[in-house]
This record gives sequence, C-alpha cells and structure tokens, in this order.
Amino acid sequence: MNLYIRDLLNKYKDVRSVKNDYNGHKYIGCIIFNKNITYSYGYNIYNKFNKNVFSNSIHAEEDAIYKLKYTKKKKKVNVLIFRINKSFNKFMTVLPCYKCRLKLKYGLIKKGYNLNKIYCTNVIDNKINFIVIKKSEL
Repeated sequence: MNLYIRDLLNKYKDVRSVKNDYNGHKYIGCIIFNKNITYSYGYNIYNKFNKNVFSNSIHAEEDAIYKLKYTKKKKKVNVLIFRINKSFNKFMTVLPCYKCRLKLKYGLIKKGYNLNKIYCTNVIDNKINFIVIKKSEL
C-alpha cells in the first residue's frame, strides 16, 4: 500500500501547478482512492468567489468530495492528504482541520462511500512517512 500511495503523491503533486494563483498559501492536495483506483482528487482553492475575502476558500478535502461521483454501491475508500512546497519538490507534514475531518466522515457517506483510513504526509528528517487516521478516530 505504501508504494501505491507514494506513486499517487508523485502523480498528483504537479497537477495543481496550473490551477491557482497561490499568493504564498499552502499547497495542499487530497486524493480519494482504493487499491489501484483513484475516485477523485482536489486541491485548496483560494478566494474562489471574492479575491478580497479569504474565507471564500475551499479546502482540498472539500474539493475532492465535491468532485466525487455518487455511487449506489457502498465502496470502501481511503484518503491521502498531502502538502508540498512552492517548488513542488518537497513534501511537508499536514493534518486535516476539524471541519474537513467531519466532511470526510459524513460527506463520503452522502456520496455512497465508506471511509476506511486517512493517510497524511508526515516528513521527519527529509523522509516521507504517513500519519494514519482511522475512521473511528475522527
């Protein structure tokens, strides 16, 4: 599983480089997947509606859930949340905020998915590890 997650990180880390004007904000992405299937991905979107108001931002977890298609079958999924520096060459430690934890817990259910685990990048001494959050810990 760890190797697949690392492949996902490398695949999606550059996609965001053309999406936003970041203005020094955090580069955070979220991927909803299971085994070798990617169901959805999202990135932080800043000042989507009004460039003068920061609260109009959308978190990566919200963006990924919004893009996720509804399903009638209960599918078990994992979530990968990552943070990367402005040069897109170094991963950083990240954890979901309280609001996003709730969105992941209940938003996935509304779309027909069952959350298994959340993997968050955790960098120690320039080595990428993962913090694993189980659904029961949300």
